[in-house]
Amino acid sequence: MPAGAGRKGKRLRSLVVHAVAARAFAVTRVTEQAGTKTPGVENDLWDTPEKNATAVSRRGQWRGYRPRPLQRLSMPQKNGTQRPLSMPPMEDRARHAVSLHTLQPRAETTAAPHAYGCRPTRRCADASDHGWKVLRQPTSATGILAGESAGFCDHIALAWLEKPIPMNQRVLSTWLSSGVSERGAVFPTTAGVPQGGMVSPVMSPMGLDGLADVGHGGIWPHRVHQITDVRGADDFLVTAHARAVVAETVRPSIHTCLAARGVRLSPHQTVIPPLSQGCDCFGQTIRTSARPHGTPAQLQMTPRQARVPTIPAQLNTRCHQAAGTTPTHLIAPLNPVWRGWANSHRHSICGDTCAHRDSFVWRRLSRWATLRHPHKTGRWIAQRSFPPQRGASWRFPAPTTGTHLLRLQETGKPPRHIQGKSDANPFDPCWEAYLQYRDRQVAVQASSALRAKLLHQQTGRCPLCRQVIQGEEPLALHHRDGTHQHNRREHLVLLPPNGHRQGHSAPDSTTTVPRPSRGVGHA
Repeated sequence: MPAGAGRKGKRLRSLVVHAVAARAFAVTRVTEQAGTKTPGVENDLWDTPEKNATAVSRRGQWRGYRPRPLQRLSMPQKNGTQRPLSMPPMEDRARHAVSLHTLQPRAETTAAPHAYGCRPTRRCADASDHGWKVLRQPTSATGILAGESAGFCDHIALAWLEKPIPMNQRVLSTWLSSGVSERGAVFPTTAGVPQGGMVSPVMSPMGLDGLADVGHGGIWPHRVHQITDVRGADDFLVTAHARAVVAETVRPSIHTCLAARGVRLSPHQTVIPPLSQGCDCFGQTIRTSARPHGTPAQLQMTPRQARVPTIPAQLNTRCHQAAGTTPTHLIAPLNPVWRGWANSHRHSICGDTCAHRDSFVWRRLSRWATLRHPHKTGRWIAQRSFPPQRGASWRFPAPTTGTHLLRLQETGKPPRHIQGKSDANPFDPCWEAYLQYRDRQVAVQASSALRAKLLHQQTGRCPLCRQVIQGEEPLALHHRDGTHQHNRREHLVLLPPNGHRQGHSAPDSTTTVPRPSRGVGHA
């Protein structure tokens, strides 16, 4: 580090924290996120421009600032336990968002190249795809350590966590030791990061930085034993050329490193399985499948089997709750859940799993429709609940709205995931062109055939604001001439919801699709 760089960084952080634009953007981020219309711990809402302006002016006063205790909530888990969540009030959330302007670029720059948890422009699919690429070669390592820390955010030592966080130490210390309010009583905070704050997803991965260097033990063991690591949020995958190296060298080193930070490995989630048995990591199962006639075994990535039974359980619960109601009450809560499940596993080999789940869904819905109309014939129930469509499979539509229950085989698309480069930094201007190009590729891949052609025609940008359309962003199909019967491509354009509203009030020239350019900007 050059001489004086530390002091210059502190001055820049102070300028950003006290800047009016940073405070205004922080208040906007807090007031526009989900759940802002529900009163928080302090029973206050920033729902008027006057309150927002007052909040912006007060965020610049840090002298004498003292955070309030966090409100402790409990969220049930699948294993029957309760996960604690600590929710800060609006005042502290806004100050978290202000400090996030300086904390997130530093965390992204100093993070490990193969750490994919809680980082912008990176997804869980990047971690699972990287793990699959590490193990797919015939000469790849055979020793696997799939591990996870036991309650990392709840047990990490505060004295150790304050060292790598580059921000005002007094403010950071008050945030971490502000206390927890539960059922009217205030309890002190002795360890852990408050789960529910805006800076928690950034500070938690910084507590795991350096774990790869400890597990490798240096450059020489890394090359000799072929040690590689892939890390998500608090779970990781380490490979070596032999299982003995993983069990006798890598695992004790990681255990010692986490113990110094007040955390331990989970005894149930940390395993060293053979590759033929497979390991569960990042929501997927990676294993080698034996092939007949002496053909070498093939590495496959399939959905994690522990999460597959949740689909029948959710359907049974919803069918019992919707007994005697219309199909709309059954379709509306299930479609978002199944769409998310299919999208998270669409890059793996999930065809057989989706086919079995769709078969179960059809049988369960048939039983629900029969119980709803006990005095009707089977033909009448099939015509009403599963109307036939020429050249299409079964559908379960809602008669009033026209929406139908999604089928997993049609929702999940099978193409391989487009993994981003490990050293790409969204806060570095040198990577801006590459990240925009990758966002356009992901958006085209996640779209249907028609929408992919329209995105290609628009060069992956919104014609109104000229911003790159994200892959997860909801899009509306806009007719430029206002006639919904004209469905040719020259009359259609994809717009975000806000741009779609502006497109109806703006003249037609604002939605003119530009000609695709060559080079990196070409989608």
